[in-house]
Amino acid sequence: MSALEAPQVSRARSTLLSITCALGLAVAGCERAQESRAPGADPASTQDACEGAQLLSREWTLARRDALAAALAGLRGEWPGVALARIDARVAAAEESWSAAYRQTCAGEDQAELERAEQAQRCLDAQVWALVALAELITEAPEQRGAGLWPEVDRLFEDPAGCLERAEVDAGSPDLEAAKATLLRGAGEASGAGEASGAGEDQGIDARREALARAREAGDPWAILAASRSLAAAQREAGDLGGARATLAEAIAVATRLSGASSPHTAVLQRQLAQVQLDAGRFSAAQDLLVDARDAFAEALGADHPETQAVLELTGQVLMSAGQAADAHFAFLDLLEICDSLYGARDWRTARVKLALGDTLLVMKQNRGARTLYTEALTPLTQALGADSRDVIRTLIRLGTAELALGELEAARQHCDTGQRLSKALAPEDPLRAEAQVCVEDVAKREAEAAKAKTKR
Repeated sequence: MSALEAPQVSRARSTLLSITCALGLAVAGCERAQESRAPGADPASTQDACEGAQLLSREWTLARRDALAAALAGLRGEWPGVALARIDARVAAAEESWSAAYRQTCAGEDQAELERAEQAQRCLDAQVWALVALAELITEAPEQRGAGLWPEVDRLFEDPAGCLERAEVDAGSPDLEAAKATLLRGAGEASGAGEASGAGEDQGIDARREALARAREAGDPWAILAASRSLAAAQREAGDLGGARATLAEAIAVATRLSGASSPHTAVLQRQLAQVQLDAGRFSAAQDLLVDARDAFAEALGADHPETQAVLELTGQVLMSAGQAADAHFAFLDLLEICDSLYGARDWRTARVKLALGDTLLVMKQNRGARTLYTEALTPLTQALGADSRDVIRTLIRLGTAELALGELEAARQHCDTGQRLSKALAPEDPLRAEAQVCVEDVAKREAEAAKAKTKR
């Protein structure tokens, strides 16, 4: 048994047994579970469940849960264990309320009650299919989906009693394949979701604004958050930073009411707003948002989760833009420690952090250290991203700049020339093109000075 599974299996097995017993199924161990119930509990109330109430125990099996655990155990870092614990906790917290809600749907007598019960049962069924779909999608592709589907965990078994109380409820996905398609669509995997992905929809600002209006009208907070993020991204892309700030500020208020100020759902919006504030030059506001976001992600998802890494990277970028290179250096050092542990020293993701660290040292005139970091980053980035990648071009230019400062003119000439040649493929307004030109001109100037000095001697 893996280290990841060990803390969770006993609780998961206990949870599954209690679900089975609560549904009135004859399974070894139920007698002991019945004896452990609180005094006064009515055993008959757990034995009259209708057929559909067996869906949770039938579909959420130990085999399915153990397959999920094995898939997550194959990933590096601490966050996969946190992810499994969050899923187990959601199932354990919902088992009684879900079963109780389903039993209530079986008590109807007249036609109207039966119709409402049928609708409520579809809603409750959809909650089970959402759990199973999440587990299977992660199990199928843990590297691609294990980290990215974290928002769906908090939506598992959300308010089972609500399926009974609302006059009209969203029935949700009616089966496993439909539930998978819904999750894939939400995660942006249109190709994986097939025709149900909604590919080809108008994704302009007006369409996104209309989607947000529909979500508000429906009163669905999760849909409001998703639509707000989508609209704010489009507004930022269009240069409407004020509009993006307003959209995200409203969404943060919704997320805070829904899941708390320190939840990852609030944090992901805070990080997005921090990026907008960075674009607007509001560095202090961006820093404040990122401090809160980092704490929330680290606590809920794990200190090494990709969301936490993204906050660290953006924090370093904000600090660099604010002229605080020393503070940025420490932020990137924290990120380097995580990436080195997760991916290894020669991985391109680790190399990207070394590139950022090199930039902090270059600003602080620590050219020898900067040259070392750029040199270590260049090969992994070139191999993984290609020679025409912007990160590779940036590395070449900055490496040449550091070498020039150290008086290594031949190496500086080689790297600056290569950087300038490759930079011609970038957009005309990309600042790296101008930086490459300056790098070449500075090398030429220093070479001329060296030649003149040699002539005088």
